[in-house]
Amino acid sequence: MVAVRPSETNDGRRWLANFPADEIRIAKILLDGLHFISENAFRAGLTSLFEELIQQNSNAMPIVLYPVRPPPQGDDYTEPAPERPWTADEGSDHIVANIITETVKRYARRHQVHALANIERLRELKARTIVIVDDYVGSGTTIVSYLDRWWANRTIKSWRSFHLIRFSLVAFGCSSTARERLNHRLLDEIHCVEYGLDFASAPWSDEERTAVRDLCVRYAKNRSLALGYRESEGLAVMSHTVPNNLPIIFREGKPVSGTWASFFPPGPRRLSPSQQLRLADYRPELDFGSLADQLRHPRLSHGYLEDAHGAPPLLFLLAALTRSP
Repeated sequence: MVAVRPSETNDGRRWLANFPADEIRIAKILLDGLHFISENAFRAGLTSLFEELIQQNSNAMPIVLYPVRPPPQGDDYTEPAPERPWTADEGSDHIVANIITETVKRYARRHQVHALANIERLRELKARTIVIVDDYVGSGTTIVSYLDRWWANRTIKSWRSFHLIRFSLVAFGCSSTARERLNHRLLDEIHCVEYGLDFASAPWSDEERTAVRDLCVRYAKNRSLALGYRESEGLAVMSHTVPNNLPIIFREGKPVSGTWASFFPPGPRRLSPSQQLRLADYRPELDFGSLADQLRHPRLSHGYLEDAHGAPPLLFLLAALTRSP
């Protein structure tokens, strides 16, 4: 089934009706700026990334994989803690853990790839690379908290001081905000299928970006979440979860009259079955004419270059690199 724009769905039309007529255009820009990542795309993207990482780290084996899980409260808690019980709320973590299990089964014989080892097992393996895996890094807060619990382990700290172990983060997506915040003392490298997926990377003009932010703030019922958790301005939606770094007005807001119509179903942050079917792998369309004008290279949007396969993205990258600050 071909994905439609979010604004063309019944949920989208109901959500747009929250706004006065003169603000619907900006609300539509925000709504159609969402990226919907299907389960197939998510699994294929992470699996492919694992393959690349394993090949690149052939001289830094064994590799041990762990799904990122929000750590419990308490200074005495340290990672790795594979025996920690799972809860029903950890849906994303379960899916990531399943992909990790499949990867270990695929590479265990040919490569030294393991998963969820406790500290004694890490010592036995003489592990050299720890790979922590997440679905989408929106604000970076969970990653930092999780790595803090690894750093609290004295054995890990000792191995690190002697340069015996390195840490990599693998995720499907990472926002611009999170990428800037992820400067943890343990983290050596970040590998993502996609970077951005947020306001900063959206193909909007500066005026549109400002108007979208203003809309989110004015209609937010909870001002602290107006631009998503820690103002990370996310635009990515996974088939298995709606990240908390999306603007809160997709779920609740201050209605002009009546009650607020949410775009996503109430309750747990999940897509409805119809949204999973109709919006699977929807991505915003690039307006090359608008981008060309912003880069002050309007000629790029005309003629055969616009139709040549693969030419526009490359040309726009070159134009951005040559543009004066």
